[in-house]
Amino acid sequence: MSVQTYQCPACSAPLLWNGDGLKCSGCGYEYKEEDMRQLTESMAEDGVESEFAWERFAPTGDYSAEESAQMEEHTCPNCGAVIVTAPSTAASTCVYCGNNLLVGERFSGGLRPDSVIPFTVSREEAEAKLRVHFRRKRLLPTDFIRSCRVEEVTGLYVPYYLFDADTFARASYRTTRVRTHRHGNWEETHTDHFYVERAGDMRFERVPVDACSRVANVLTEAIEPFDYSAERPFDPGYFAGYQADCKDETVESCAPRASERVTTSAKKALRDTVIGYATVTEVSNRVSVHSGRVRYALMPVWLLTVRYNGESYPFAVNGQTGKVVGTLPVDKKKYLLSVLEYAGICEAVVAALIYLFR
Repeated sequence: MSVQTYQCPACSAPLLWNGDGLKCSGCGYEYKEEDMRQLTESMAEDGVESEFAWERFAPTGDYSAEESAQMEEHTCPNCGAVIVTAPSTAASTCVYCGNNLLVGERFSGGLRPDSVIPFTVSREEAEAKLRVHFRRKRLLPTDFIRSCRVEEVTGLYVPYYLFDADTFARASYRTTRVRTHRHGNWEETHTDHFYVERAGDMRFERVPVDACSRVANVLTEAIEPFDYSAERPFDPGYFAGYQADCKDETVESCAPRASERVTTSAKKALRDTVIGYATVTEVSNRVSVHSGRVRYALMPVWLLTVRYNGESYPFAVNGQTGKVVGTLPVDKKKYLLSVLEYAGICEAVVAALIYLFR
């Protein structure tokens, strides 16, 4: 015969039966046995690991003869990247290694995307947004804007998997509220402990994961989000004047990243509802997917290379929203001065507080 034991939700000390209920041997709190039984069952259920079962997307079919006639595929002999161009393009440049390419054989229809977000930011607008981005950086070398030059600008459709999911999330927390009272020269502090649960159904749509191994995830995620209201059924005509890369990652290899992003967002959504407490400590969380769908889409990205002082600096501009990301050089003297300035401000604030409350 098994014996059920309980721990105090407030301090984790053993609970002892006192004839009318359970009493904590540590802090003295009293509980009903029925309440503790339900709480223990709930916490045991919370301990189950999150489950994800993504359903592989169904291919939408091969290209029609008319669509196939509107695009061509060629492989870079230098790095092996797959580039898709319009049939009118006689030559191109590999966006990954800079090698000059001659357009070759037809683009295979087996990698047909489900949808595409067309470019709305022109090449001139992308370069202008990059210049504005430079002007907002205080730590750039003084001559950077004047001396740097944009060497390469490429409009590229980057392949993404878009994950849809219906999920159920559940989490529990240990929380406290603190009350302070003064009696003459004495100050009393009362700390109330609570066990808080949150649960709910959540719908996630178009969680993007880069499906191309040659483009770093840190770059493709940095230029998000895209406005999916502009998503259109795929049409090879969108390739005119731009390059496109084919997916080389499988759904299975990208699914863990999608699951991670869904879990992080679900946990944050639940945690944001736990308010009004002095402290909040997560005890458990679980996220499970009821149904998952995956689609394949192309997103517009401008890739730019800036040359300064003998070094190349790559940048990416969201071809729909104009968001700019990239790495810039830092002037060491300006950086040191900014640190000293910040330290001086902090020192002045501390001195003022000491003066006010001494």
